Amino acid sequence: MEHGYYTAQLGKRLEEWLVDRNLPNLKIYYDHGREGMNKVVPFFRPYSRATTLAFVDCTVVDTVRKKALVLCEVEERGASPKKIIGDICNLLLAEALCIGGEEYSFDGVPVILGVCVQEGGQSGNKVKAIGRRIETMVKPGWLRGLDIRIVPKTNREALVESLFGEIRDIVVSYIPNVSTSNTRAAPDRPCRPRTGSRRTRP
Repeated sequence: MEHGYYTAQLGKRLEEWLVDRNLPNLKIYYDHGREGMNKVVPFFRPYSRATTLAFVDCTVVDTVRKKALVLCEVEERGASPKKIIGDICNLLLAEALCIGGEEYSFDGVPVILGVCVQEGGQSGNKVKAIGRRIETMVKPGWLRGLDIRIVPKTNREALVESLFGEIRDIVVSYIPNVSTSNTRAAPDRPCRPRTGSRRTRP
């Protein structure tokens, strides 16, 4: 089975759920998705190819307020401590997200790291211990105030189910804040590499 299959399954389920709930201002982006879907690119300023970081696997955003509601990384084949820490530090270094040329904020949002671990092994305990350690370090107002949640499961189907439930519950809690037609949209904040001054035609 190709890499990213379960990440794509998670994204498709969430996409269908958002459509069923009739929430047009909320949108999901996920890696390994359909062709042409924009990637979620964390970056630190000033935006350039040199300051972009690794893509985020799955993200739900409010397209009106230009804000992410939840970020999710999915390790379908397990992950070493270095990989888990790397997934999290990738976001701790970033200042914002770039999606389709627009800047989105993500301060203080839940960051879910789903990891498939070996049943009966120590990998699950190690993942949980890393999660507890991170909780002692990520405090409100520090390290972007992110709410780090690690979800270890022993099979991929259960992992997708658990991640779907976690993300769905976060979105449901946000629904009362979803923008209406009367809500003023956040100003557009393009994230594009700076170029030289454009010449004007004579």
